[in-house]
Amino acid sequence: MYKQLLLVSLFVLMNCDADKSYQGTVPGFDGQSILIASGKSNTEAFLRKVEPTNTLKLNDFMALSGQNSFLGDWDVVQVVEHLEVSHGEKNIKLTLYGHTDHGQVAWGYKLLDGKFLTEADLEMSTDVIILGEHVAKTLFVDESPLSKSILIGSIAYRVTAVVAEGEKNLFGDNPGDVGIVPISNLLRKIAEIDYLRAGKIELLNDENMDLKLEIVDLSLRDRHHLKPDEPDDFELKALGL
Repeated sequence: MYKQLLLVSLFVLMNCDADKSYQGTVPGFDGQSILIASGKSNTEAFLRKVEPTNTLKLNDFMALSGQNSFLGDWDVVQVVEHLEVSHGEKNIKLTLYGHTDHGQVAWGYKLLDGKFLTEADLEMSTDVIILGEHVAKTLFVDESPLSKSILIGSIAYRVTAVVAEGEKNLFGDNPGDVGIVPISNLLRKIAEIDYLRAGKIELLNDENMDLKLEIVDLSLRDRHHLKPDEPDDFELKALGL
C-alpha cells in the first residue's frame, strides 16, 4: 500500500487563488507545479494555525496520479512541531518533517553527508532520521552523527544524513533546524494520524494550466464527496518555478 501511495510530492502554499500563479523562488522540481493544502485559510494564517486539518490524505494523491496523465513526480509532507529529542544528556526541541524518498529533490535539500530516505524506509516505516546541520551540531558537537541514534520519546532513530542550512521555507523553518523522517513513520509512530498538511505536484508541462487546475479541483471535490453548494475543503494553486 505505502509503496504505491508514497510516490507523491507535496508542498505548502501561501495563497490559494487557483486562477493565478504564485511567482516565488522555492526549491523543488523544475517547471510548473500545482500546490495543494488541506483545509481553507487566509494566506499566511494557514502556515501558523495550530488546529489540525484532516481533509487531505495520501489516497487523494494516488488517485490524482492514476487519473491524470499530465502529472509527474510528487512528495508528501506533514509537520510535527516542538518535538523533544535527545542524545545522551543533550535535549532539544525541533520541528519534524515527514517526507518520501522524493523529498530531497522536491524540497531542494542539500546533503552535507549521508544519504536521503529510501523507498525501503517508506515501505517499512524505518526508524531513521535526517538531521539539519544546526541540530546535528547541537546534539553531537564535533562528532559525526551518522549511524548514531537519537531518541524521540522511547524510540531510537538512526541518523542517516545531515542537510545544510539554507533559506527559510514557507513554514518559516530553516532546513538546518529540522529533522526529517519517513512520512509513513511520522504518521504511524509519532503523530498517529492519517492526513497531510500541504502539497506539491509536478506537471509534465505548463500547457493549459487553467484546465489542469480545474481538473485537479474537480477530482478532489469528487473524492471528498462535496456537494455543488459546498466550498472546497482544500486549496490549490499554480506555482511557476
